[in-house]
Amino acid sequence: MKLFRKHWFWLVLLVITAGGVYTFTRADKKNKNGAAALKTAKVTRGNLLASITATGIVRPIQTVELKSKASGEIIKLPIDAGDYVKKGDLICKLDQTTAKNDHEQAKADYEVGLAAEKKQKKELDRILELYEKKLVSEAERDNAELAYQQAHSQRVRAEAALSTAAERLAETELKAPIDGIILRKDVEEGQVISSGVSSVSGGTTIALLANLDKVNVLADVDETDIGRVKVGQTVKAVADAFPDQEFIGRVLKVAPLAKVDQNVTTFEVTAEVDNPRHLLKSGMNANVQIMTAEARDVLLVPNESVKELMDVMQYFSEEEQKKFAAMFAGGGQNRVRTQTSGGGGGGADGRRSAGGPRRRWRRTLRRQSSGSAQF
Repeated sequence: MKLFRKHWFWLVLLVITAGGVYTFTRADKKNKNGAAALKTAKVTRGNLLASITATGIVRPIQTVELKSKASGEIIKLPIDAGDYVKKGDLICKLDQTTAKNDHEQAKADYEVGLAAEKKQKKELDRILELYEKKLVSEAERDNAELAYQQAHSQRVRAEAALSTAAERLAETELKAPIDGIILRKDVEEGQVISSGVSSVSGGTTIALLANLDKVNVLADVDETDIGRVKVGQTVKAVADAFPDQEFIGRVLKVAPLAKVDQNVTTFEVTAEVDNPRHLLKSGMNANVQIMTAEARDVLLVPNESVKELMDVMQYFSEEEQKKFAAMFAGGGQNRVRTQTSGGGGGGADGRRSAGGPRRRWRRTLRRQSSGSAQF
């Protein structure tokens, strides 16, 4: 019971003190009846969310520059910028005349080699059977084994050539390596392109493909706020193109090196944001809100009342100032409200003599009769 009265006393004191500040700072502003015009705000219980804001730019998480391993003329190009493609979808097809001819030749060589190998295998089996019966010499047996090994090697080389020809034929068709959206198309049908593998220049870029299911937002955070940013914190992004829609994500990375532009120091923060409808496009500008702290079911007071209370606490003893500070120690704050413990201890009897301002403050306290915080 004693503890309850102690906490209740300090909660009431907080309310009355907050009210007194307003009158103290605005004592000369009175209405026609000579009474000060006051607003009231009760100490409330609720949730406190603290955040910092920054501007950023949207960038895809995964971007693929599409190039063909083969060289030749484009005869089919079924994609355009903005198209959504799935992994394995056709991006472009090159003229296959030469590749098909090479494949057919390799296939024929393989079939000849396979037939020769089978023939030599039968001949070897026959010679070995005769050798067991002492009907052929050891030299004839060795010649048969050598002929079979040569035929086998020829068949293996033909098979490898066929595999290579089939691969070259397949490379005349470029397919999407991932699900994504075509950001840019760089070629047209009929254009002759160079290989991205064998060309010294690195080959011709056909298109730029990106997965936009999730995107990165690269935001520049001021150095005064960067200490409160941690990996994993919740992020809300609002693009200029969609001002009424929030995109939720999390902090993925905080750059270890600062950027300085016109004497302003910032750090790049990378946020990974969900983009299921692909509304966010590469290069869009976005405003980012990083949730740096959250407290649920706590006592809250308006920031304005706390500020003015702090101004007046200079007229209290050092001990009382420490008790006042303890009421807000460890609590969070955003732009509107501050968390308080609602407790403290002791009374306001330790105020030192300070002349006119303190006397006005005392008179103000006596005039307060409501149970709400004045500010």
